[in-house]
Amino acid sequence: MYRAAYDRFEAKELRHDLRAGVLAAITANANRDPKKRRKPYAPSDFFPALKRFSKRRHKQTWQQQLEIVKMLNQAFGGRSVKRRRRRKQELIHG
Repeated sequence: MYRAAYDRFEAKELRHDLRAGVLAAITANANRDPKKRRKPYAPSDFFPALKRFSKRRHKQTWQQQLEIVKMLNQAFGGRSVKRRRRRKQELIHG
C-alpha cells in the first residue's frame, strides 16, 4: 500500500516538474538571443530529472500510427470514412 501511494506521489511530482519546466522553457525561449544560443531551451534543461523522459524510446512510422488510430476508432465506436480518390481524368475534365 505504501509503495502504490509513493508511486502516485512521484508521478504527480513529475507532472508538476514538467509543467514548471515548460513554463520556464517558454520564458527562457522568449528572452533567448538566437545568436548566442541557437538551440531552444527544453523543460529538461531546468529539471534534470525529466531528461530520462525527454527522448522517445522508438519512433513510429506513419503506418504504425495509422493502425493505432484505427484501433482507437474501433474501440470508441467510431466509423471509418474513406474518401474516394479522383482519377486524373476526372480532375482534368471536371
